Amino acid sequence: MPFRWKVATAAFVIATFGWTSGFYGPFVCLPVLHADRGWSISLVSSAITAQFLIGAVMIWLSPDWYRAAGAARVTLACVAFAAVALLIWANAQSPWQMFLASFLGGIGWAGTSGPAVNAILTPWFKEDRHKALSYALNGASVSGLVFVPVWSALISSKGLEFAACVIVGAMVLVLGPLISLYVAPAPASSLTASSSPLEASPLSNAGRRTPERSGLLQDRRYLWLTTAFTFSLFSQMGLFAHLVSRMSSQVSIELAAYAVSLTALCAIAGRFLLVQVLGSRDRCTIAAGNFVLQAIGTSFLAFGTDWIMLGLGCVIFGAGAGNTNTLLPLIAQQLFREGEVADVVAKAAAINQAIYSLAPVIFGMLRDYLGDYTLAFATAAALQLMAAFIIAGVPRKRRARPAESCMSS
Repeated sequence: MPFRWKVATAAFVIATFGWTSGFYGPFVCLPVLHADRGWSISLVSSAITAQFLIGAVMIWLSPDWYRAAGAARVTLACVAFAAVALLIWANAQSPWQMFLASFLGGIGWAGTSGPAVNAILTPWFKEDRHKALSYALNGASVSGLVFVPVWSALISSKGLEFAACVIVGAMVLVLGPLISLYVAPAPASSLTASSSPLEASPLSNAGRRTPERSGLLQDRRYLWLTTAFTFSLFSQMGLFAHLVSRMSSQVSIELAAYAVSLTALCAIAGRFLLVQVLGSRDRCTIAAGNFVLQAIGTSFLAFGTDWIMLGLGCVIFGAGAGNTNTLLPLIAQQLFREGEVADVVAKAAAINQAIYSLAPVIFGMLRDYLGDYTLAFATAAALQLMAAFIIAGVPRKRRARPAESCMSS
C-alpha cells in the first residue's frame, strides 16, 4: 500500500475515535445523565453546546497550530484532551464538572474532527482527494455503527464510568503509535506523496499564501458556502444530539443505539455512492441534492409514529448525513486556490460549528417545553431545504488559480 494511503487509514482511525469521544460520547451520556443524575435534557444539552462552541474557536485557530507545531503534535495533544474530557463526562457528579468536560472536549474535538482530517490529508492528496476524504471520514460513520452500540452495551452491563474507561483506554493505546508513525511524516516537496516515510520530511509552510479573514468575509462564494453548510449542519447536529433520546422514549437505550448504527451504516453507503457519481459533476448541485435527501429523512423522524417510518427516516437521513463533512472541502477545492483550501475549510467549519453548537440546547429546550421532538425535527427538515436552495445558488466562477488545477478527479 502506498504510504499516503496508510496516512489516509490513520486519518480514518483518528476520525473513528474522534467522533466516538467528541461527537457521539456526549450524546450517549445525555440520556444516562438525565436519568441517573436527574439533570434536565436542557441542562445536559447546554453542556454539549458549550463543547462545540469551544471547539469552534479552536478550529478557527487550528491552521496556526498546524503551521507552528505540526499535525502530529497537535493531534496527540487533542487526543489527550479528548480522553480526559470523556472520563470527566462519564464521572460528573455536578453540573460544573460536566461543563469542565465540555471545555476540554471542545479542544479535543478541534484536533480530531473533519477539519483536522482534511488538514492531515491535504499534503498527501491532490487529484484524488475526494476519495481519500470519503475513505477517512467513513471513520466517523464506523464510530456510530460500532462504538455507539458498544457504549450502550457496556453502560447497560457495567455502567457509564466503566464504559468510558474502556473507550478511553482503546483510544490512547491505538492512536498514540498510529499518529507517531503516519501523521508525523509529511511529503517533502509536493502534494504527490512519497511512497515511504523514510523519504518524507516535515512539511514547510514558509511562504505559503493563506487567505485573509476579512477577504473571505467579502467573498460571495465563501459566504454562500458557509451559510448553506451552517444550516445543514445545525439541522444535523440537533438531530444526532437527540436521536438516542428520541428513540429511547419509545424503546430501550440499546435499541435506540441501533438506530444510530443504522444511520451510520447508511452514511457509509452514501459516501461510497458519492465517490462513484462525483467525477467532474458540479459539486454544489450534488450538495443540494444531498441536503434535500436529508430533509426527507428528517421529516420521517419528525412525524414517524412507528418503527417502519422511524427506521426509514434513519436510512434516508443517514444516506445524506455522511456526505456533509466530505462535500465542504471538496467544494472549497473547486472554488479556491490549492494553498487556500485548508484555511478556507477550517474557518468555514469554525463558523459552522459556532452556530450549529446551539442546536443541541435549542432542540432540548423545544423538547422540554413541548414534551416531544416533533417541532424540533420538523425545523431541522426545513433548514435542510434552505441549505439546498442556498448551495444551488453559489456563484460558480472560480477564483484565479495556478496552472496546476486541482479540479481533476
